[in-house]
Amino acid sequence: MICGQNSNPTLLSLPVLQACARAVGICTRNHLDLVLLKLEKLGKEELTRKSSRLLGFMKDMKHESEVERVRLTLLLCYGEVALEASGAQLLPRLEQHGIVQWVLQQLQTAKVRSIYGAELLQHVSLLNASCM
Repeated sequence: MICGQNSNPTLLSLPVLQACARAVGICTRNHLDLVLLKLEKLGKEELTRKSSRLLGFMKDMKHESEVERVRLTLLLCYGEVALEASGAQLLPRLEQHGIVQWVLQQLQTAKVRSIYGAELLQHVSLLNASCM
């Protein structure tokens, strides 16, 4: 996970996730390429990790909750990246890293819509504004 790696992700509240995203955004000011590569790597590793199921029958609710928290944190981080990075630097990388497509895919896949909807829309709109 990005922030609170040793923490239980189900215990992380929205303010903690926002603070994590804000910290990532601040890092973007001087390390845009490194931050984008790390976010991309985390997205691939964490969101595609398989859950441990009991005999393949029961869903691992803890795992699903953790995946949703990671998804939300990554989306918030991309919003902060869009806020902090200059448009001239960010625009070519959005296409190069496939960030816009990834964000749209994650928004369609996300299961927690109503809880964080307004906050997430604000960050996605930041990403959208940086594209224009």
